[in-house]
Amino acid sequence: MDTKWGKRRRLMTPIMYAARNGHPQVVALLVAHGAEVNTQDENGYTALTWAACQGHKNVVLKLLELGANKMIQTKDGKTPSEIAKRNKHLEVSCY
Repeated sequence: MDTKWGKRRRLMTPIMYAARNGHPQVVALLVAHGAEVNTQDENGYTALTWAACQGHKNVVLKLLELGANKMIQTKDGKTPSEIAKRNKHLEVSCY
């Protein structure tokens, strides 16, 4: 599949999928087995960006606890906090 979404999904890591879908325990398990929390996809999104984008506060907190860098910017120059604000997830944007 060569659609924009197909390419994005192929470049996402398992930790990004777990973060985007709201699974803090899976995130922790993946990190315990060597997953890198600050890896970026082709749009510059990290697992933290995906969690913030979806408003998954528990995942955001877990990723920060595990060493995620909240200052990494997307290709558009947005931090996870800014992405959360844009998507009206104000309870997540303060982290």
